[in-house]
Amino acid sequence: DGSDDSHVPELGTSVAAALQVITSASPHSKILIVGQPGRPDAGYIQQLVTEHPDLEQGLEGTGPCDFFDPSGTINAQHIQTLTDIIDRYEAEENRVCAQVPQCATDGGVRRRWVDNLDWYTSDLNHLNTTGLAHVADQLWPVVQGLLDLP
Repeated sequence: DGSDDSHVPELGTSVAAALQVITSASPHSKILIVGQPGRPDAGYIQQLVTEHPDLEQGLEGTGPCDFFDPSGTINAQHIQTLTDIIDRYEAEENRVCAQVPQCATDGGVRRRWVDNLDWYTSDLNHLNTTGLAHVADQLWPVVQGLLDLP
C-alpha cells in the first residue's frame, strides 16, 4: 500500500521483541528465521492463469502488487516492485537476527524457491505433501548447519 517505509522498521521492532522473549525464556535455543518462498515470477504467474484462467481477474489492476495491468498484460514493473518490497522486509529480519547470537537465517535459501503448480493443493495457496517434501529438502541443510548435525 506504499507504507512500507514505516512498516519495515515496525517489523524489525517486532522481530527483535520476539527474539528477546525467546532468548530470555530459553537462552540456549537456536532460532532459525526463514524467508518467503521464492519471488514473484512472470513465467509461473502466466502458467498459473493459463491453467486457471478464472484467477487472472483477481491479479489484474493498477496497484503495485497487481501482476497484470487492466488489459491483461503481465506488468514486469509491478513484479519487480513486489520483489523489492519482500527483499526489504527480509533484509530487516536479517539485520535484527544478526544482533542475536542464537539467531540464524536461511541465508537466502527460501528466496531461491521455484513454484511448481504440482506442489499445491487445489486452493493453489497451500503446499501439498509433495510441496512440503520439497520445502524439507530445501531447508534441511540449513537446519543441519544450524544444529551442527552430520
